[in-house]
Amino acid sequence: MVTVTGAVAFADNSNADETDTGNYSVYAYNGSSWSSDLVWAYDAAQAVQNSTMWNSSTDSMVAKYTPGTWVTYNWSTYGNITTFMGLTNGDNVWNVFVKVGTDMVKITDNLGSYRCYSDYNAAHQTANIYLYYGAPSVTVATVAAAVNAQSGLVAQSSITAVTQTSEYEYSFYLEVAYSGATPTITSSSITANQLYAGITLVGYGSDAYLALKSIVGADLVAEESVPGTGYYGYSWFYSMFGLSTVQTAGESTPSIWTDDKYAYWTINDGAGDPTDFVLGAYSSLNLAGETFTVSSFEIIYEESNM
Repeated sequence: MVTVTGAVAFADNSNADETDTGNYSVYAYNGSSWSSDLVWAYDAAQAVQNSTMWNSSTDSMVAKYTPGTWVTYNWSTYGNITTFMGLTNGDNVWNVFVKVGTDMVKITDNLGSYRCYSDYNAAHQTANIYLYYGAPSVTVATVAAAVNAQSGLVAQSSITAVTQTSEYEYSFYLEVAYSGATPTITSSSITANQLYAGITLVGYGSDAYLALKSIVGADLVAEESVPGTGYYGYSWFYSMFGLSTVQTAGESTPSIWTDDKYAYWTINDGAGDPTDFVLGAYSSLNLAGETFTVSSFEIIYEESNM
């Protein structure tokens, strides 16, 4: 059980099918009445958007990414609601609560950073989302009591167990191509010679980062916090096999950037195209949405101009 300061125990009457992948229950109070829906989605933001309460013509939240010449992954704001059920934040706002373990909590991070999968960050695992339009000061106790007093709402959903099955399967081609690099391997059975030659491995997880972590363990050091800290989103690589980003050329001419070169881990999809986002943004599950459904990656430590 996850213990959250100030959390209120919440009645659990779940009879949802635990074998369903991406099963969420979404509950919403529009200021006068409650409604609910059982939906299938990848994360909590998509769950709200896939619910019958969402109107794509009038409602809005921060998208997962912003397109452009340089695509921006909105890892720290994805899912923040502006308008829902035709009601826009003002004096009253959309307060967002989730069930973590047996407790209902008021979220302090963005809605898109919550998911329903068993291998995900424990404090951000949820399959039940509660949206309450009212004063920003509304409390967990008020919302929990209000929901428990309702009849006719959908049953609560359970966390989806991640297993070593095809729907959670990923393929990773790993290679150390920069000749000046010496990998340090402490937590996996991979050898340096295999990395020099290139090796393909299979892992399992609800996202690509967790699948890779299941293979290499502590040999991968990345941003574990959800949604992330500072400039680094969840799953940002710090190093793998002891190899991090290092400058390999141009240090003697700091005012000239055209001669700069770096060795770092490049991430491509299975087609060899550079990925726009960190590994944790991708999933093998079709529920993740077409843009982010990728299950095959090439991760190569190589020298390049950045």
